[in-house]
Amino acid sequence: MSNSRKSFSIAEKIEIIQDYDKTQLKQKDFAASKNITPSTLRSILKRRNEFTSATEGKDRKKIRTAKHDQLETVLKVWFTQARSSNIPVSGPILRGKAQEIAQFLGISDFNASTGWLDRFKNRHSIIYRKNCRVPKAAAAGPLGSVSDWKEQLSSVTEGYEPTEIYNAAEFGLFFKLMPADESLATYKTERCRGGELSKDRLTVLVCTNSTGSDKRKPLVIGKYAKPRCFDNVKTLPCIYASQSRAWMTSVQFSTWLHDWDKELEARKKPNILLFVDNCAAHLKVDHLNHIKIIYFPPKTNSELQPLDRGVKTVFRQGYRRRAVQLYLQEMAASKKPKVTVLDAIHFVHASWRDIKPATIENCFKKAGFFGGSQSGSQATQVESEMGWETLVGEGSVPELDMFLDVDNNLVTSEITSHESLVEDNLSHAEEEDEDEPAPRSAPKSAEVVDALKLIRHFFTCIPNVEDDVFDKISYLENSIFQKSLNLKKRKRNS
Repeated sequence: MSNSRKSFSIAEKIEIIQDYDKTQLKQKDFAASKNITPSTLRSILKRRNEFTSATEGKDRKKIRTAKHDQLETVLKVWFTQARSSNIPVSGPILRGKAQEIAQFLGISDFNASTGWLDRFKNRHSIIYRKNCRVPKAAAAGPLGSVSDWKEQLSSVTEGYEPTEIYNAAEFGLFFKLMPADESLATYKTERCRGGELSKDRLTVLVCTNSTGSDKRKPLVIGKYAKPRCFDNVKTLPCIYASQSRAWMTSVQFSTWLHDWDKELEARKKPNILLFVDNCAAHLKVDHLNHIKIIYFPPKTNSELQPLDRGVKTVFRQGYRRRAVQLYLQEMAASKKPKVTVLDAIHFVHASWRDIKPATIENCFKKAGFFGGSQSGSQATQVESEMGWETLVGEGSVPELDMFLDVDNNLVTSEITSHESLVEDNLSHAEEEDEDEPAPRSAPKSAEVVDALKLIRHFFTCIPNVEDDVFDKISYLENSIFQKSLNLKKRKRNS
């Protein structure tokens, strides 16, 4: 091996990363095969996200960063929104908007010159065309109406297996709402574009393939980046992000897609077809190698989107059922019922997990996929009301439909002004929700084992308990034991 230090371009570093991901070799052996030192390889792999997400000229040796990175981040999102909304954006308009953002950020040494504009376009791979317009067909997807959709859907999905066809959608959730909440009627009419109620809502993105065999981990978006209940928490069953109004943004949607695309690449999975609505957050996403996006025609979600044909209803029923369980348990213990963001994330995970593949397949067929009929009710009512009366008891809740559908009108995204984009990149990311209860300290392993013993004893005192209940308790005990061993090994090695 040569001892001389070689300088690689960004493109060459990306190629090394991709080749390494495809091989089964150890780092030392792979480095030798590339005639580089192991330390060089480790350095490249450590910065893999930085290199693979680079958008400027990849023949460069180094990634150049902008002097005013925050300004350019906001401007890029604003530009992408405008272009995807078919709003003409010329060079002078882009420079003028950059100057506005600079003033709003209080940047006094910024000059939106033509030279800066050229560098900005190079950094963000913006190909300048007259008016920078996006053709309407590209903005709305290949299918323009319900009738066109019915006729062309089979040809659009041709070549893809049912396991490779996905639908993703967001919905709002008043996560703190309890069945006896006096403000239920107020929530019912609320669209929640900001204000105090933004602390009480989340936006949840769910995604599944048409067979229900791959239900992606939900993405939960809250107002605060660091809720107090997250102290001592290192693992969550959902992806969590924050935004000042708890909305989905084009940046979050793009990040979610690119992470999924990289996963498909690393796991050597087949390409997939993803159907989404054409809301403000679902802008055109570049540099996807394994995901093809198809947009539903405008204002057709209730008819054509599978997740709107019953899956969301069943999900909300599962979430509300768990809220009621907590309500009854806390009331029985003479405690004031309260749902934290952490509670909500676990409710979201469990509610999504419990949706049956048959329900998802049925909703895809109701939306017209695979020759299915678009007639009929949206959801299987038997499943969406299952166990409700048993849980809450007579008179414990208001009208069931009102409690289930209270957040149907919540806004989950909008075209965002540059002022709001700046706010999203500033202080809210460090805020905490002061209304959240004080965080719980991390329990010790012995305390958890004792708690499991109590749970086991609880079930032994009940007749006719299924065997798998005790199997699951044993599984948890084994998991705790193994995690404890691993922690001790890490402490000894550190």
